[in-house]
Amino acid sequence: MSSARQIFPAAAVDSFANRTVVVSGATGKLGKVISRALVQANANVVDGHSVLAIPGSAVDGDSIIAQTLEKFGRIDAVINPILGPNSWGHLQDLTNDDFRAMFEANTLGPLALTRAVWPHFMKQNYGRVVNFTSDSMLGFPTAAAYTMTKGALFGVNKTLAAEGAAHGIKVNCVSPIAYLPSMEPHIQRFAPEIQTAFREQYLPEANDPMVLALASEGWGGLQHSRMGGGPECLGCAAWGE
Repeated sequence: MSSARQIFPAAAVDSFANRTVVVSGATGKLGKVISRALVQANANVVDGHSVLAIPGSAVDGDSIIAQTLEKFGRIDAVINPILGPNSWGHLQDLTNDDFRAMFEANTLGPLALTRAVWPHFMKQNYGRVVNFTSDSMLGFPTAAAYTMTKGALFGVNKTLAAEGAAHGIKVNCVSPIAYLPSMEPHIQRFAPEIQTAFREQYLPEANDPMVLALASEGWGGLQHSRMGGGPECLGCAAWGE
């Protein structure tokens, strides 16, 4: 079977030459493939294991941004495919600590990194931010903590897009689709052939082209676009400016 890389070339070689991109959550499946695609496009990638490795949490955004600027002198984009450990369960079985932990990873993490880089983006009158939400924010049983964080990030993303527009900063939020083993309990309700197709076709790499386009200099802006699915499908969609 052809790989997602063969089906969806992410970006032209050298399309990110002399550009520096910070990728948070790069140890996850989405973060890894995005970082790899950026390296192939000749970007300077700061993700914990590529050109510049900065371990730690995205909540430590000030430190990450300061070290990146010291190394490269500028930052052109921040991509936030952060996914914290999810606390699955019905509302009555979740604790306040479950909600706090999810909020810190999935909402405060991307915001801390974006807040830290924002003055630099304003100074250079240029910047790209790509955050990651989920269509589950519209409602998904047993995922109250997760949907709260993704809905909150989606809402603030629109605010940041409005604030950044006058400063050449484009902020978008994508809702990707990618199969992860943790999804197994949730796809069992589908027919066997659909489960198989989901595992084989919804590869993390299929999201790379849209994410890299939104992080690129040539991106002209959008209000709402989709990759794949019908008119009601939010899978791999983007919102922002």
